[in-house]
Amino acid sequence: MQESTITKIAIVTFFIGIILLFAFLKTAKLDERSISTISDKDIDKTIAVKGTIVNAREISNNYFLTIAQQCFVNVSLFGAENLSFVEGQNITVTGKVIKTNDGYSIIAEEVK
Repeated sequence: MQESTITKIAIVTFFIGIILLFAFLKTAKLDERSISTISDKDIDKTIAVKGTIVNAREISNNYFLTIAQQCFVNVSLFGAENLSFVEGQNITVTGKVIKTNDGYSIIAEEVK
């Protein structure tokens, strides 16, 4: 094969791979977890939790939420703009688990 043909095949394969990677990332979902099952093995791991907001406050584009299922977890969302959260709203939070003095908290990466 000529070098130009190999180069074209490599470029096409590269772009197909990138498109498939983006498609996979868009469809891949984390399993939703129950708040009560969060443990030390989850620290620094990304999890998804669905719950109802029972407390919400904003300080300089940083949001601090408490969400509940049968128990509670605190959620922090930093550097977010133009968001609105109200008590009673159902949300799904994806983020990293950290250990705090009060138990566990989630540093949110995405809130839906």
